[in-house]
Amino acid sequence: DQKYIENKPEYKPKKPQRKIPKFLHPKQLAALIDYHLSTIAQAEKEGNVQPENNHSAWIVLGWMILAGTGMRPVELSKLKLSHVYDDYIMIGEDFTTKVKSERHVPLLFEAGQAIDIITDSHYRELEHSMRDSKYLLGRKPNYAKQQLSRAFTNAWQAVYPDKPKRVLYNLKDTFCVRFLSDDSVPTRSGMKLNDLKEILGHSSLETTQK
Repeated sequence: DQKYIENKPEYKPKKPQRKIPKFLHPKQLAALIDYHLSTIAQAEKEGNVQPENNHSAWIVLGWMILAGTGMRPVELSKLKLSHVYDDYIMIGEDFTTKVKSERHVPLLFEAGQAIDIITDSHYRELEHSMRDSKYLLGRKPNYAKQQLSRAFTNAWQAVYPDKPKRVLYNLKDTFCVRFLSDDSVPTRSGMKLNDLKEILGHSSLETTQK
């Protein structure tokens, strides 16, 4: 009505948000890994955790897998040992994913090394939670995803308190940047962007380019 029109507050357009890179430099990821492993070592030194039962190293192995495959955290948390092959991982083989389709994900960068460690029978025997678990990370999916995310956030805040916030999902962005910029990574289709689209499970290149 007329009264509302007269008293309507002046419209002030929002200032455009400055886009900032969401990926991590490899040195930043290495710093987070060093920080987390140092907290484990300190806890063991102080007697707060029994070394044979403290394999929080699975968390940094999880980070390495995410950074070297481009998987979403929820996909990694649901991954089973039966989904892991010599040089790739099968995503969506017997569980629902965001993209709802099966796809092969190559093990690039540090992911291959992390997979070798976490699937090693001796390593899994040492860790109580992994001994009889069908899951790659040895934990129930929701718990694994929560712990990976919490530890990542804590490490970032401790190592880079003055830098813009980063979250676990940004390891996917990290993989994308490295995949496209590393000339040593072979292409399957002749075009890296197409390869990345298939790895991420996107239905269109437009989604991959965002």
